[in-house]
Amino acid sequence: QCIHISNDAACFLRGEIMPRIPSNYNTAIGITLGTGLGTSYYKNGEAADADLWCMPFRSGIAEDYISTRWFLSRYHELAHKRLPDVKALSLLHHSCTYARQVFEEFAGNLSAFLALFAQKNNPDIIVIGGNIAKAASFFLQATEAKLSEMGINIPLHTATLGEDALIFGAVL
Repeated sequence: QCIHISNDAACFLRGEIMPRIPSNYNTAIGITLGTGLGTSYYKNGEAADADLWCMPFRSGIAEDYISTRWFLSRYHELAHKRLPDVKALSLLHHSCTYARQVFEEFAGNLSAFLALFAQKNNPDIIVIGGNIAKAASFFLQATEAKLSEMGINIPLHTATLGEDALIFGAVL
């Protein structure tokens, strides 16, 4: 017997994309948004870790701008208040200008990163998962608009399987 080990971002994308194969998505990129940034790509029936969390981005690395750490730090810079997580920030979205600003800025960060990732891999679809994706209603539309302004019109889909995508992807 043999044990095969795969990266969690690759398992996530494999688990999310395999049910979509009949929809003619032959290539995909996936990101998991949470404590860190997970990146993966899918091509020719295989999903693999893209390992772009540490890619040079803006004045640091991608994960500095696309993670829970960025959300909480940026909100603190603006509001001078600390929050425990992105869920708490999302609960403030409708009542707090700073919360809305943070999500708008995040859409700019995410779209700039996705543009670079998409240009490198030319995917048919982009799949977004992780705990931050639960707040996608606050940034996904703006991210799509910013990508469109850059001439990138690739469908963005939020994960449908949640945490189960990792398990399904590992089994597949």
